[in-house]
Amino acid sequence: MAEVEYSGIKLSGSKLLLLVPLLGAIGGAIWGGFEAYARWTAMETKISSYTAPDLSGIEQTLAVFEEQNSAIESLVEQTKESLVDVRASLNELKLDIRSDVADVFKSLDKQDSRNRESVDTVRTLLSSFENRMDAKMTKLDAAIDTLEADVDKQIRDALLNPLSKK
Repeated sequence: MAEVEYSGIKLSGSKLLLLVPLLGAIGGAIWGGFEAYARWTAMETKISSYTAPDLSGIEQTLAVFEEQNSAIESLVEQTKESLVDVRASLNELKLDIRSDVADVFKSLDKQDSRNRESVDTVRTLLSSFENRMDAKMTKLDAAIDTLEADVDKQIRDALLNPLSKK
């Protein structure tokens, strides 16, 4: 088998197979360390050259928004107060309307009662008028019957009178 001798150390084939990955891992670790160091120095450079952005425009905009927000809040409070006043006025109006409607219904009931009384009075008057007219018609019929009988009698008497014959 192949052997390698270096400074008095003899390495056989199986040991060489272990040495190659070990050297690769050590080389990779050294390369990774250099890469990490390079990135760290680049990051340090960026951090040291960093300047904070100018936020004064944003702060001014926030101040304007806060001012507008407080104006809107006061307007909302005024609107709430107005709505409370409107609600109270509507409740009063509702009670007034209920009272007025109740008064109208009472008036309608009174008018209905008066109408019924008027209808009863008119019916009584009509009934009384009909009774009087019936009585007068009965008297008139009796008078006509009497008059007819008298006229018939006179005509009969006149026809039966011997002096009236020629």
